[in-house]
Amino acid sequence: MPVFSETLLPSVWKWLLAPAGGFGAAMITVVLGMPVAVAVGVAVTIVLAAVQLRTAPVTIVTADELRAGRAHIAREFIDAVEIVEGSGLDEAMGPGLDARAHVQFSSSAPAAVRVVLRDPQDPTPYWLISTRRAAELARALVGDAAQAAHSEQTG
Repeated sequence: MPVFSETLLPSVWKWLLAPAGGFGAAMITVVLGMPVAVAVGVAVTIVLAAVQLRTAPVTIVTADELRAGRAHIAREFIDAVEIVEGSGLDEAMGPGLDARAHVQFSSSAPAAVRVVLRDPQDPTPYWLISTRRAAELARALVGDAAQAAHSEQTG
């Protein structure tokens, strides 16, 4: 059962690429006749929209693991969680980015969460995950661990 789930759908401007591509394909094939051009334009628009949906970054947090796209890691290896936004995000995605980091980036997301790892077997120092709900993702990653630690101390 997910504690947190988010699919970063493309922004409105990126969605406009699908009909623009369809229109371009229709213009190229108009020499074959208007019905062919319309059919190709509609087909290309549908395919491009489907590709955008299918490739949208997905982040899921469960009680046991964090999934960012196809990558996943057990939550026991999460050391720290930090929200990165604004100029900090520009720095984190630019000169401050460690080449060994796992990055799931979407330019349509205003923030990211840096998840610092403590797995001695994994050379990846941290994950940088784009999100529109940074505080909620950070809470999901540290909230359950903090609650579990609090339960063990009080119980």
